[in-house]
Amino acid sequence: MDAAFAGATRHHLDASSWGDYVPEWLRGSDTLFEELLERCDWQQPEATCTSARSCSPRLLRVAFGPELEALRDVMLALLGARYDASSIRSA
Repeated sequence: MDAAFAGATRHHLDASSWGDYVPEWLRGSDTLFEELLERCDWQQPEATCTSARSCSPRLLRVAFGPELEALRDVMLALLGARYDASSIRSA
């Protein structure tokens, strides 16, 4: 994991917003996703859009667990924001 985001490239979107691109900052992300895919209780919630209810086109899950603790700690150090859970979605 590139916890310092040393490989980051910042892209300014306008005067007050930006996006940081950090390729491969989480090494082994495919393996982590496979583990979460198998272990999590995935859901397909309904949503209302233009007065009609339909199922979300993606499977969603709020994930907790030791696999995500290191990610949470990195985000806290970088952004000063604490994350108690991560919302993940299938591709």
